[in-house]
Amino acid sequence: MATAGALLAACLGAACEPCKPPPATAPDYATDQAWICRPGIAGDVCGEDLSAVEVMADGSTALVGHVPAVEPAAACFWVYPTVDLALSPGVHADLSDRAGPEAAVRGQGARFTEVCSVHAPAYRQATLGVYGSTNQEVRDRCFEVAIGDVLAAFDQFLADIGDMPFVVGGHSQGAHMTTEVLRRKVEPDDALLARLVVALPIGWPVGTPSALERVGGTFERVPLCAEPDELGCAMAFRSYGEGNPLPRDPTSNKLAGLFMGESVACTNPVEEGGTLSRAYFPTSNPFLELPAAAKDSGAPYALYRDAFTARCQREAFNSGLQIGVVDGVTAPLDFTRRSLSGDSGTHVLDLQFTQGDLIDLVGRKIAGVPARR
Repeated sequence: MATAGALLAACLGAACEPCKPPPATAPDYATDQAWICRPGIAGDVCGEDLSAVEVMADGSTALVGHVPAVEPAAACFWVYPTVDLALSPGVHADLSDRAGPEAAVRGQGARFTEVCSVHAPAYRQATLGVYGSTNQEVRDRCFEVAIGDVLAAFDQFLADIGDMPFVVGGHSQGAHMTTEVLRRKVEPDDALLARLVVALPIGWPVGTPSALERVGGTFERVPLCAEPDELGCAMAFRSYGEGNPLPRDPTSNKLAGLFMGESVACTNPVEEGGTLSRAYFPTSNPFLELPAAAKDSGAPYALYRDAFTARCQREAFNSGLQIGVVDGVTAPLDFTRRSLSGDSGTHVLDLQFTQGDLIDLVGRKIAGVPARR
């Protein structure tokens, strides 16, 4: 509260405009306080209990422990999605307010410690209202504050990991930030590009010139992944429930200048129409109807094995990853629910459906990185 009050007083005194936060709010990524997860920080989100309660087909449950990699061969840079849902344009400059970022990283990036060391920065992200603003000057200014923080965090990440191979990923606004890290830092640098294991800009409309092209549009040098063992490529998709329309077509409004390309990418973490092996849902997620035994287990996640299918579907230049329910499975969600059937699809659960398979895929790609000399 004291920090928020000081920021408000400073803003009033300077007749602040949206997204011109005081310089003192800029995070110092050399310090642990600027990170939600950073190897070596005692008790950070990625070091918490990440066990899951598995929900069986018969409704019974069993606790499944999380086993982090002991000596990970790669590092993962993870950027969390929008947690500041204010409808007025601005940036979330009070980084002492950590509850939302910690919950987002816990639900998404933290489990990747199974295959890599996870580094997740706090950043002065754009509020939800920035994405809906029609004031292009304000939008650009807000996004540049957030992007500037994430780029500075990435520089520190590179300093922290030495010459390790790395993964860059994020969801929603975090994926928006991820694309800028790749475009501004990785693609112009041959040495960094050679160290990129895979990019995971999940839940963001990555574009290509056409459905037949894997590069161009959002990325000039990082292609869409075509094979499980391919390195230096990008996995990108937006999910939606079977029986519902595709997520909104960003080519119709270009996301007010944010969408680059003509065709929306969809890369499937499993074979087309295949079964997603491990879906992890936070047991506190309000969009879900989990069994009481799962909610009362004390575990932070509910695990559903082989419960959902995934298939990339396309209509003209638009696409989405269609999520279906395996016959005989009682799913913990209703795809006809208003929050899951609109033009955002199942955006809030993009990572949850595919999390286990993305972790396995990242682990497979890391294992395929040639040994460093």
